[in-house]
Amino acid sequence: MKRRNFGIPYFLSLVFFCVGVALSTSKHLSSRAGPAGVQPTAIQSGPEVVNKTSALQVVTLQKTGTDVQLTLKNGYQGNITAFAISPGSYSIRSDLAFNGYVIAPGDSYTQRFTLPNPQVLADGSVLQPVITILSVIFEDGSSDGERQVAHEIMDTRLGHKEQMASILAQLLKISDSSDDDLPEAVNRARTNLTNLPVKIERGTSLHPGSVDDSARERAQAEASFYHEFGRHNARAEALLDLERLDQERRRRGNSFRQQLLNLIGTYSKRQSRL
Repeated sequence: MKRRNFGIPYFLSLVFFCVGVALSTSKHLSSRAGPAGVQPTAIQSGPEVVNKTSALQVVTLQKTGTDVQLTLKNGYQGNITAFAISPGSYSIRSDLAFNGYVIAPGDSYTQRFTLPNPQVLADGSVLQPVITILSVIFEDGSSDGERQVAHEIMDTRLGHKEQMASILAQLLKISDSSDDDLPEAVNRARTNLTNLPVKIERGTSLHPGSVDDSARERAQAEASFYHEFGRHNARAEALLDLERLDQERRRRGNSFRQQLLNLIGTYSKRQSRL
């Protein structure tokens, strides 16, 4: 079995709603089934695991100090481009497509995270955190596991992809500027990037399947949140990258244009993948 350990590349792990990150002291692992059709996961020791996918398999789960290291294997026939897990009170969405990675059939991927504190109930009993494997997304855009989580990842991608078109236009304007106009071109691009819109009309990225008005409104709000989240992160990343290049320009200058072209190439490839 070929094992890949990419760690946590920039932007690949989006952590939502983090409440607690202290590691649980649980030493026993049990496995339980989720909804109908969900496969239980068998692990020798560690926290309890619930697997809502059919073939994203747990290979090893190691708990050391405050760290958890979870290795997952692709048991499907297609390449995985994203997956989501929840250690309990927050979720981790690892979208490998941003940096061009995939988990090929038979390959594995190691995700590191921390467990929340155990919850002490009113009767004094202790509820240990449970790790849930939520969803996977494949190269063709299909998914397995919780559909809503997959939709949220796809909405984030959509927002990022949309924003990237405007970002590339600003970077190309810098590239086309003369040497004399270069400092001003960078400043104009920085201002324009800062002013790129994030808000969208509610329902723009609504997925089908809502059967009543309340469910439809709820789905619209959720889709818009992640859509806007993708736009926001694309804009923030571009501003950081531009600032990094501008600092390099002020120090040395001669490598700025090549680094700018490299950045444009990286963004263009990402846009085509999302």
